[in-house]
Formats: sequence, C-alpha cells, structure tokens
Amino acid sequence: MGAFVVSALLKFSELSYTMGESRRLRVSGEATSGEILQITGPSGCGKSTLLRLLARLIPRETGQITLLDQPDTAINPLVWRTKVHYFAQKPIMTEGSVWQNILYPFTLKIRADQPKPDRHVAIQLLQKMALPAEILEQTAASLSWGEKQRVALVRSLLMEPVVMLLDEPTASLDDGSRGAMMALVAEWLSERDGRSVVLVSHNSEQLAGVPLRALSLG
Repeated sequence: MGAFVVSALLKFSELSYTMGESRRLRVSGEATSGEILQITGPSGCGKSTLLRLLARLIPRETGQITLLDQPDTAINPLVWRTKVHYFAQKPIMTEGSVWQNILYPFTLKIRADQPKPDRHVAIQLLQKMALPAEILEQTAASLSWGEKQRVALVRSLLMEPVVMLLDEPTASLDDGSRGAMMALVAEWLSERDGRSVVLVSHNSEQLAGVPLRALSLG
C-alpha cells in the first residue's frame, strides 16, 4: 500500500497586503484536510487580516489563492464564501429568534439549492455547547455575547463549508464554554474528509488531540 497523502484544500502563496505605512503582510501556507492551521504572532502582525484575505473580504495586492486546486479568480466571490467561511470575532445577529438567525443564510439566493438545516441537528449541536433547545425560541438580541458566539458557530457548521476561518472564536467565553466550542470544532473536522480549519487563537491548550500545524506571522 502507498503512503497516505494529506491533501491541501486551501493554498495561498506570496499573499501580500499593506496594513500601514510601515507594516506589510506577506505570507504563504496551506490548510490541509483534517488539520487545524493555527495562525500565531504578535498583536498587529496581520493574523485577522490574513483570514479576511482568505475569505476574499479584502483584496490582496499580490499572490495566489486556490481551493481544491482551483484558483479563486475562477470562483464567484459569493460562492467562494460559502466554501471558505469566515467566523468573525463579533458574530452578526439579525432581528428575530435564534432559529430564524440560524436559518437566515439559507434564505439567500446563493444557497437556493442547499437544503435548510434540520432543527434536531441544530439542537444537538447547541446542546454540545451547553445551550438548551429552548434557546431557539429566544430573540437573538436577548443572548449574552458568549451565547451569540456559540449560536453563530452552530450556524456556521450547518452551512457545511470546506474551510472554516476562525478568528478568536472563544475570546468571550469561560473555560468550560471554550473547551466545548473547540471540542465541537474538532468533532466537525473529524466527521469526514475534505474539511479544514484556519484558526487565530492564543489558547493553544484548547487544541489537544487535534492535528495541528502552526504558521507564525511577524
């Protein structure tokens, strides 16, 4: 039998972006199936900027990005973001209930062919992060900041992206909630091949037992 080859899902080469008069990001790397790529470096070195470049939320100055060996220039940006999903530090919630917020991305034209998530699956994911089923009926505005982060993660996982870009996802959580969130990310990652995570986080101890590679900036 031949050796098992870890496939790179998302590759980026010589990406550059000017962040100020004296700061310029320039970086290469790849996110492989079944692994977490952890972005490290001092404050202001461009960690969050890199995630936004990979999500195509801001334009790079030079360099290349490919997803499954297909260049990003060949993929509509809206389609790209359904496959390479950016999870921001401050998740956005719309008016309405938690369940309506979870369903919202599936009401958009870009996901017209994607089935809506199963309510029972959503409940199971919420419960894994110590959130009760009843929270689906609450208004999103009534949630605490930590609850919003956990609900937003469930919404993101239900979108079934290829690559998750997580920008300090546990910043507002206590130790128990932080561990539960990272355990759920690890579970999602291991459920099937063809998934990867790019993570900005200062809490590397949360990632015990998860295949991990580090990319240092600055």
